Amino acid sequence: MQYLDYGWRSYDMNFSKIEEVCIGIFDSGVGGLTVAAQIKKFIPNSRIIYIGDSARVPWGVRSPRVVNEFASQLLKFLETKGVSHIVVACHTASAVALPLLRRIAKVPITGVIEPTVDFIVKSHNGRIGVLATPTTIASGVWEKAIKRKNKKIKVLSKAAALLVPIVEAGLEDHKVAHLLVKEYITPFIRIRRGIDTLVLACTHYPLLLPVFRKMLPDIKLVNPGEVTAEHLASVIGNGIKSNSKDEFYFTDLSETVKNQVKRFFDSEASYLKEVKVDDVLNVRWMKFN
Repeated sequence: MQYLDYGWRSYDMNFSKIEEVCIGIFDSGVGGLTVAAQIKKFIPNSRIIYIGDSARVPWGVRSPRVVNEFASQLLKFLETKGVSHIVVACHTASAVALPLLRRIAKVPITGVIEPTVDFIVKSHNGRIGVLATPTTIASGVWEKAIKRKNKKIKVLSKAAALLVPIVEAGLEDHKVAHLLVKEYITPFIRIRRGIDTLVLACTHYPLLLPVFRKMLPDIKLVNPGEVTAEHLASVIGNGIKSNSKDEFYFTDLSETVKNQVKRFFDSEASYLKEVKVDDVLNVRWMKFN
């Protein structure tokens, strides 16, 4: 499978004349809210339409075939909403499914990996740690993309399968989260000379930023959601302010999910709704109001 055929620059040129910016964002669960919040920060006039597949999270332990299937379904759902652009917030989907999504999408798509790789290369840091889900690590996409830009950069990757469930359960401040983060970052610390930069290569991991900062005070932490949002803003600008509310859809709207949305977005300015997995599967035959 070709993981590096993103083509995101070819889409960048299409945005300069967009006036109303309606950005669709999808993720395996609540983690993508960290990306949505950054996009709102850098493009405040944008309207956000978000879908999180909380009923089928995590994606990071799924096979590439299943990730492609799930990602395609959420993409089609967002297209029925009339979005002008789609951001694949999920790192696993960006690593595995982006080439397929490019072929079937009707609107431009941005993943979170390539903009972040460019940022890393320009930072001139030479020892990069990548913490990601098992499927993302197995794809090798981060090391391949970084090495393609600069072969001298050393890349150490580590899979962290259990951090996503911790965040989805709303346990970011629990002692279990601290123990797991310590377990996962230990290989980065023990290697000779260590790392100077750690990429939090999953949308859920920035929700654990206070824990990472406490344990890695001298390491530069990279949030790809922030990097991607800044890149997107430089390409499409701020557009005109929309009077429509931001929309957030989840395939399982639990109280924990609701609390995470409220953590990042004003409930008065947002529309929150559960959409059943069956509805997402049948999106091509449905009309969403």
